[in-house]
Amino acid sequence: MQLRVTRQAEAEDEHGAECGKVYVAGGTITQERLDSLVVAGRCPELLFTQEDDKALFDAWRARSLPVEIHVDDAHASRSEGGRRQTPGSRTQVEAPPARGSGSEARAGERDEDYIESYGNLAVHQLMLQDRARCAWYQAELERACSVVRDAVVLDVGCGSGLLALFAARAGARQVYAVESNRRMAALAQAVVADNGLQSRICVVHGRVEDVDLPKVDILVSEWMGFYLLHESMLDAVLVARDRFLKPGSGVMIPSSCRLLAAPVCMPTLRAERVDFWTRQDDTYGFNFSSAAVLAGEDMSATPLIQDVPQEALLSAGQEVWQADLLRLSVRELDEISKPDLQFTLPSSCHGGGGVSRALDGICLWFSVAAPPMHALLQCAARKGEGGAGGGSVCGPGEAGGTGLAGADRVLSNDRVLSSDRVLSSGPGDAMTHWKQTVISLPYALPQPLRNASRKGQKEEGWRKEEGWRIRCSLVLRRAVPQGAPCSRQYLLSLTVSEAASVRQLLRGMAHAHLGPP
Repeated sequence: MQLRVTRQAEAEDEHGAECGKVYVAGGTITQERLDSLVVAGRCPELLFTQEDDKALFDAWRARSLPVEIHVDDAHASRSEGGRRQTPGSRTQVEAPPARGSGSEARAGERDEDYIESYGNLAVHQLMLQDRARCAWYQAELERACSVVRDAVVLDVGCGSGLLALFAARAGARQVYAVESNRRMAALAQAVVADNGLQSRICVVHGRVEDVDLPKVDILVSEWMGFYLLHESMLDAVLVARDRFLKPGSGVMIPSSCRLLAAPVCMPTLRAERVDFWTRQDDTYGFNFSSAAVLAGEDMSATPLIQDVPQEALLSAGQEVWQADLLRLSVRELDEISKPDLQFTLPSSCHGGGGVSRALDGICLWFSVAAPPMHALLQCAARKGEGGAGGGSVCGPGEAGGTGLAGADRVLSNDRVLSSDRVLSSGPGDAMTHWKQTVISLPYALPQPLRNASRKGQKEEGWRKEEGWRIRCSLVLRRAVPQGAPCSRQYLLSLTVSEAASVRQLLRGMAHAHLGPP
């Protein structure tokens, strides 16, 4: 079926641009079609004439990795004598707020879809093959359990059970492995039995928000997603912390996290996805250059999960956000904003052969850190004083050893991955299954030219001693309307605000026919 759309002009905004409404009636909503809809308008609002279409949109939103890209052209507009220029925005439209039990039911269905997706064994194989990830968790559980002896450990989202097995082998007295996917919970139980650890590891099928457990000394979870927060599993970990972690003495693995960003140049990727359409040798002698415009839009419509080489970064990474997981609240995860990102690219920002390197977008990655030694010592001291904990929802455990006496440990406590006990997914670090996330600009921003004016002044934003300055802001907010149930996806909004860069980007987009000059 074809998507039928009517567009109706409403009022004008403060810049004189029309604010339109998009009415969607029937048809199948695809990401590509919605992208083209959004680009065509100025801040459109989606209204649905049928509830089924609204549900389709909600389902699409739950699966997507949405992104916004804005260009702040207020300064450029004023400098052009007030003439309005097209801002060249990519705006992911938010659905109108859903109300009532229908919204809650759809949210529940999306959550069930998310849980069911982890029944795919290939997902867990990918995670077990991530050597950097697994080795870090093994080392940190060995370290924690060697300090907090006979610890009670909770593994949130245990999957195939690897972290629970690490904890038991490291000396934990009791491990509760909670898994919401029925198939994986059954597999984890079988794996535990196959390793003779059923008296030490209790696999609990259910959502951590719903199960009943005693207090624990150590909470471990591998909750990180693309750009750190994708999938929003951290919400469940924070709920588990508040319900089950011993107050004042319990520790979390990881205990803190950071999100970082840096400008990136990826000409090969843009050549494959965009420039292909401009090469007539590849298009059988016909002119397909108009498709390059759409290809650039498609690149910027969705964050790209890429293996970014360190040499692709145009400057060092800067911190967008950091959090202490013992103190973080779920509410703080609704929106994360970094309005003052500033990058200075060296004036000699050239690739091979002296060719200037263009800014293709912003690269995101994250790192997580283990609890510091003083936190482990405090946990051990409180435990020695007879703090709360113990008990088992699976019946009394058997006395005796672990069944793993003398087992070789891949990483001992004096062989850790780094002195600061950090697992990083950045360019140049050991490869992880998260790779890096790239927010791509629809048009590559070339390095400003150093053309002096007649008065000897250089282009704004360019100084030889400072290099090429880029100013932008980044916002991550939940991709659902305010007041709706929690979404597992985030809306990423990147705004380029440095005046010279804005003007250059606008010229490039106008040249590419992404908007009127």
